[in-house]
Amino acid sequence: MTFLESYSLENKDLKVEETFKTHNEKIKQLLSDLCTNDKDTDACYQLGFFLQTRYRLYKEALKLYEENCLNQEHAESCTAAGALYYTGLASKTDKEKGVAFFLKGCNYGDGNGCNNAGKAYKLGTLPKIGVDGKKAETFLKKSCENFHCGLGCHNLSTLYLTGIQSNILENDIQKNFSEAFKYAALACDLGIVKSCINASRMLYLGEGVEKDLKKSGEYRKRAYELHTLLKKF
Repeated sequence: MTFLESYSLENKDLKVEETFKTHNEKIKQLLSDLCTNDKDTDACYQLGFFLQTRYRLYKEALKLYEENCLNQEHAESCTAAGALYYTGLASKTDKEKGVAFFLKGCNYGDGNGCNNAGKAYKLGTLPKIGVDGKKAETFLKKSCENFHCGLGCHNLSTLYLTGIQSNILENDIQKNFSEAFKYAALACDLGIVKSCINASRMLYLGEGVEKDLKKSGEYRKRAYELHTLLKKF
């Protein structure tokens, strides 16, 4: 490659990068205008998400999410704020505050908020509460049944598949293969690959459902199709 060819390619790359930056700035400005001037709560959430994912401006994103959650009761913003507190990306890790925002998101209608809260109770990440199977079941079921959240259905299925011992005996969840299959099938229909695999395995073994090798193969095929589709993104 000659010097001129090399210079031409580098120059082309710089122009592409500049175009990309300009495009991002235009999107950022548009969302900012919609959020500030039009009081569009969805635009405020999208601006926060844009700042978080494109610019990694976690503190700025958190401020937008938190204000949109507390002042406008925007469900997805509550869940997003919870995730930043829970993971410590925008500030010092605060799992209790994170779960509090997940619960707000859930109460305002976001299935992911219910799922995240349920998973936190399932894992026992809150020191004052520890593992609480009943609370995990309640919020995961709400995520799945009320809001058709695939991850909520999947996590509820695995809760029944393994059972769970809680810090308080009465909050234990016993293994229930029938319920585990029911929610694995729902999660598979909602696009969760792992649940398709679990449903296929349970049908193959006859766990919680009548043994059916044909249906087992259908779920296995569905898992493969979903996996192939996801690899394209």
